[in-house]
Amino acid sequence: MHIHWLAPISLDDPHQVYQTDWASLRLRAGALVSLTNEHLTISIGEQIAEHTHVCVVGKIGAHNPTEKQADWLKTIFKFDHSVVLDYTDDHIQNQTVMSDFYRIALERADEVVCSSQQLQKSITGIYSKKISVIEDAVEYLPLPPKTVPNKPRRLLWFGHHSNIAALQRFLRTFHPPMPVEVLVLSTEQGRQMLQTSPPPQSPSVRLLFKLWSIEEMPKAAAQCDACIIPVDDSSPAKIGASSNRLLTALTLGLPTCADLIPSYLEFQDFWTDLRGPQLDHVIMNPQAFHHQIELAQRHIKQHYSFQSLGLKWQATLEQLNAGPTNHSTSTSQT
Repeated sequence: MHIHWLAPISLDDPHQVYQTDWASLRLRAGALVSLTNEHLTISIGEQIAEHTHVCVVGKIGAHNPTEKQADWLKTIFKFDHSVVLDYTDDHIQNQTVMSDFYRIALERADEVVCSSQQLQKSITGIYSKKISVIEDAVEYLPLPPKTVPNKPRRLLWFGHHSNIAALQRFLRTFHPPMPVEVLVLSTEQGRQMLQTSPPPQSPSVRLLFKLWSIEEMPKAAAQCDACIIPVDDSSPAKIGASSNRLLTALTLGLPTCADLIPSYLEFQDFWTDLRGPQLDHVIMNPQAFHHQIELAQRHIKQHYSFQSLGLKWQATLEQLNAGPTNHSTSTSQT
């Protein structure tokens, strides 16, 4: 079976996916790539290979213009085999520059795969075919928790610059029980956003910044005592986010304090409420939470590796490929 993953970048070797900055490609297509063999092959890019059995429509990206979206739609409507829509952000219930693209793509999709159960719920009422949930993979090997805490304590925050606003709001009300440094890993745009915003409210908080990269993440985690994940609860789109940031922080050995979103619920034994009194305890004595890390890492290794999630993708796509092959070849346009 050959799978084509429709993506804004084209890779000569699908294993190059692990070096791309496109997280949705690394963590989702990468799971399938981890299983490739003579019976399961995959290509990644904008041109669908002739021998493709199933096309997965990956994340098109907000920077792509209307013309690019129209080209993708023409491509999938002309394709006469199964199409799967990989749905990782709620563009249907929340208006974005990609909303029209996803509404039309849903008409062609034979199945939708969501990255969280919340996203699955969000489109259940508007899509009548099968909707599966396959989570994002965790791309790092487990790191042991830090045995000797920093003085001052150092907290890690990492993420796309679209999440910086949530960090800024949190810092306006954050009054730690002792001096702390907050190490921010983000994009250059994230750096600029922090530089042009007011400093943290508390004089006990000092901001540090490093550019995010795949390689920098474990290095930064090894220098930190804990991780914070504030969430922008004013943005409905963020509520459907996957569990990946939480699971990545735990895998990298960091006691984690987070705001609650639906995808974090099943892991509530492994993390601490960012808005509760336990936050101060994590800062004062991060070693007291190391048992949570050990339990979490066992669970993550079993259920969220590239291989375990790759098997979910393989089973989903094989089942679809084995079904009826009569597909619409209409050419809906935006």
